Amino acid sequence: MSLFNFIFYTFIFITNFIQCEAKNFTCTCVPYYQCSESYNLIIDGMDLFDVRKYQSNMNCTGYFDVCCDASKTLTEISTEPPRTFKGCGYVKEHPFPWFGILYYQADISERPKHRCGISFIHKQVGLTAAHCFDQNGIWTVKKGKTIINIKRTISHPSYRATNLSNDIALIILDEPIELKNNMGLICIPPPNTALNNISCTVSTLNRNLDDFNQIILIEIPIVPKQTCLNKLRSTRLGDFFQLHYSFLCAGSENQDTCEGDGGSPLVCPIAGQPGRFHQTGIVSWGIGCAENNVPGVYVNVALFRDWIDEVMIENGFDIHSYRY
Repeated sequence: MSLFNFIFYTFIFITNFIQCEAKNFTCTCVPYYQCSESYNLIIDGMDLFDVRKYQSNMNCTGYFDVCCDASKTLTEISTEPPRTFKGCGYVKEHPFPWFGILYYQADISERPKHRCGISFIHKQVGLTAAHCFDQNGIWTVKKGKTIINIKRTISHPSYRATNLSNDIALIILDEPIELKNNMGLICIPPPNTALNNISCTVSTLNRNLDDFNQIILIEIPIVPKQTCLNKLRSTRLGDFFQLHYSFLCAGSENQDTCEGDGGSPLVCPIAGQPGRFHQTGIVSWGIGCAENNVPGVYVNVALFRDWIDEVMIENGFDIHSYRY
């Protein structure tokens, strides 16, 4: 070591020793660049590349270690980034922010009547069951206190009213809705999405109240196709009943949707994305309501993702609003 360096480090040692003695805190030895000018640990990375004051102590053995106050711990500052809700499928202030209600009027002189539930997949597009539109008339959508007229309904071209196969329809609104904290969009799963051994959520109406804005959320499991078929064959459908491939089943004992819930979304967690959901089903039909442990039958939405994409593109809408 040169004479200059010896004199320099000796001066720093004596200066910092005097400063340390004047301070009253618990000493923890850290590299000098991890200690702030106020002798507190730098725990958020602030100015980490700036050289800190040298502060030495007889207890510090490292040549470049300094005495720093470690009384403030990492618990004071979160290292997690703030959570943001960008994209579809996130629950915000409302537990089911993508849910809306479909109303029907035979003509303008009649009072609108509740018909079905719907889900929003775009600011101007909703998703529901095709069987909801079995009459001509005036159709509106209600979300909270907002009522929006429907410009057009598009049912799947292969929908059959006799057995409700391909029971899916898109609703195009007159104007886009505003995505506030109580309003969101639901994701649509890609084709061939696996739905084994998962628990999902569906909305059902609170029939004790004459207010269709009051919904109850119930948690139900996806039921394997063969198990569901066996249950359905034990009902009035008989031993030869065949369940169309466009359906899936969900439900458990005493947990099921019922009349008036048609078109409502069945949503499930997206694997590997905590707190995010996609719509795997649309309430279609059932045998009774939670009777004899027979599951409810839902449209398998993932099978229709390509069709949804085609209709959205044809009508000039962005398909990324429901993709993830």
